[in-house]
Amino acid sequence: MAHQDVESSWASLEPGLNTIMGCDKAGIANAEFLRLYGEVFQYCTQSRSTAAQDTTQFKGTEIYKKLETYLQTHLTGLKETFTSEKKPNIDLLKEYARLWDQYTTASKVVDHLFRYLNRFWVKKQLVHGNKSVFFIYTLTIVSWRNYFLHQTHNQVIGAILELVAGHRDGVQDTDLDLIKHVLESLVDLGVDDGDNQKSQLGIYREFFETPFLKATEKYYKIESERFMSQNPVTEYMKQAEKRLEEEKVRAEKVFHTSSRQKVLDTCQKVLIEDHHATMCEEIQELLNEDRAEDLARMYRLFVRIPRLLVPLRELFERHVKTTGLAAVSRLFEDGVDKPPTAMEVEGNAAPTKTSAPGQVDPKVYVDTMLSVYRHYSSFTTDSFSAEAGFVAALDKACREFVNCKLPGPPGKGLVTSKCPELLARYCDSLLKKSSKSYEDAELEQLLTDVMQVFKYIEDKDVFQKFYSKMLAKRLVQQLSASDDAEGTMIGKLREACGYEYTSKLSRMFTDMGLSKEMSDGFAAYRQENDKASAAGGDSSSFSINVLSTAAWPLSAPTTLFNIPEELAQTLNRFSTFYDSKHTGRKLTWLYQHSRGELKATYLKNQANKPQPYTFQVSLYQMAILLHFNNETSYSPAALGEATGLSKEILDGQMNMMLKSKLILKKDDRVGLNKNFKSKKVRINLNIGTRGESKVEVEETHKNVEEDRKLLIQAAIVRIMKTRKRMKHVTLVQEVIQQLTPRFKPRVPDIKRCIDVLLEKEYIARDEGQKDMLSYVA
Repeated sequence: MAHQDVESSWASLEPGLNTIMGCDKAGIANAEFLRLYGEVFQYCTQSRSTAAQDTTQFKGTEIYKKLETYLQTHLTGLKETFTSEKKPNIDLLKEYARLWDQYTTASKVVDHLFRYLNRFWVKKQLVHGNKSVFFIYTLTIVSWRNYFLHQTHNQVIGAILELVAGHRDGVQDTDLDLIKHVLESLVDLGVDDGDNQKSQLGIYREFFETPFLKATEKYYKIESERFMSQNPVTEYMKQAEKRLEEEKVRAEKVFHTSSRQKVLDTCQKVLIEDHHATMCEEIQELLNEDRAEDLARMYRLFVRIPRLLVPLRELFERHVKTTGLAAVSRLFEDGVDKPPTAMEVEGNAAPTKTSAPGQVDPKVYVDTMLSVYRHYSSFTTDSFSAEAGFVAALDKACREFVNCKLPGPPGKGLVTSKCPELLARYCDSLLKKSSKSYEDAELEQLLTDVMQVFKYIEDKDVFQKFYSKMLAKRLVQQLSASDDAEGTMIGKLREACGYEYTSKLSRMFTDMGLSKEMSDGFAAYRQENDKASAAGGDSSSFSINVLSTAAWPLSAPTTLFNIPEELAQTLNRFSTFYDSKHTGRKLTWLYQHSRGELKATYLKNQANKPQPYTFQVSLYQMAILLHFNNETSYSPAALGEATGLSKEILDGQMNMMLKSKLILKKDDRVGLNKNFKSKKVRINLNIGTRGESKVEVEETHKNVEEDRKLLIQAAIVRIMKTRKRMKHVTLVQEVIQQLTPRFKPRVPDIKRCIDVLLEKEYIARDEGQKDMLSYVA
């Protein structure tokens, strides 16, 4: 076969290329295509034998350069035609898209035509690192970029920017699909200079993305400033949200995936971040007016740039705290009989005043706390999508007003939070017998609500003290409405605070079960002994509760007491019975918690017929009344000597009997009222006075303080035993961290406990470092 030079080969190829590049559908006859393909094949194959010594210097170089020159000339002509006359933007893009589609279709045919050149010559050039050589299809794309796009991109990109701006302004006939097609061509034109087989987005970003983002920023900067100056902030937020949604839809429909978030980020910066300070000025007013929908819209805008949420969270937290503190303050300053309504919570209106200042019904208090919490909890969910930061802000604000310290009497400053005590009293009202009964589901929900408030209490040890005292009264006096409900509440407390927190409460129930078995056993013991006794036994009805000293918050009597003869035999018999069952245990009789019933047969009704009454009395009251079986009147001193009671206790016990007129006081003598009348046949005289309750509260708080000292000392010893040596400041911090789940210890108290342990030589100061403490084994 005769060798062909490049000129003759190219003269044969060029007419065919003109046909391919000039037809919209790249139409060319098969025979003509095969002829052209054979021409390229012959040129390449003849070059292999003549240049076998140097595989990088094929004659393919010449035909490759011929094609490269041809593409440059062809595209220069297209560019001249394209820019020869000014066209409307839409027509310009349509023409660009038409030329691009025609060119890329033809390019694929040309690539197939020069397949042999690709397979051997181009591939070997690339293997040897010649970065100026491309596969033929890539060469056509690079040529379009260099000889057409570089000269026309200002018109093309300008048309796109104007059409997008028009679409933003509401032009309905904007062809977004056409814009997308043109932008896809820019993506296809990206070729990595380091790897010409790998595409990149450099052209797309340089020619379109960068100017588009600048134009977008400028467009919305002008629009947002104008809109903000002419409309309220709430209307601006609606407009901003609308614009951002429009941009999101447009970006997803038109732009490359890499640009979508950049477009949104640009819009968010201009529409949200640049106007953030102005929008924040409206937050307090929106909170005051409870504008949930507007705040939800503000949240949806700010959450796009998370750091912008900080002022909204802080103002929300401050608002909740202020509202809660105001609600608590009104309760204790004014006295109310019902919790605030939603309107009162929102507008800080004062509830109806009925109670005396400083006296708050526990139910009203708890309902008020829950009312504030529920209002802003729903607010957090509905307006702020229950975002973790706002939930934490709500919790922190609730903790502030739940644990707020209230002004004390003049000269005493602030007193401790009343919440633990009032919450415990509210639990007591739910769990003890009363005229109002609850369905199981209703009571379960009420106890769940209690735990919601309990979660925010810092002084959980104070709640525990009050709750255990009230539970003890309910169990001892058989006032619990439901053992199941009591168990449910203890279970909720155990789940919140752990087993140790409720261990004593659980032990109380265990003791009550054992006491019932003990009472049944003693009843059988009495019956058996009474049958064996010729004298017969006593006829009194008797039940006993044997309680563990460590588990029950009940103290020993503070006064001497002489057991009435009518009861002494029974108590002595039980002591004998108990000693026979247990060895090494000591019984301490809690007379002040004992109670009973007395039947009176000396009274008559209006028909002068006997009128029996049953009096429910404390053991001390029983002892006083039984002495009237011997004499009809006594002096208080004589009664005190007979019963052994101190004057303070005696006066307190007689007070209710005097108020009910069961006994009368005359000339420093106390006697039975033989004309006593009552509509009830069962009369409860065992009612504590307000003074007794106040003393109990003070005693409970005093016990809490003593227990805290022991807990702090135990924590210090436990930490020091583990660490051996610690700095004073670090020890204080760790003690606070360990004890905070139970109560928040004060630093001065911790320091005093450290001094106590230093004196007791549990710990010692280092000689060289006074701020360093060591554990003494």
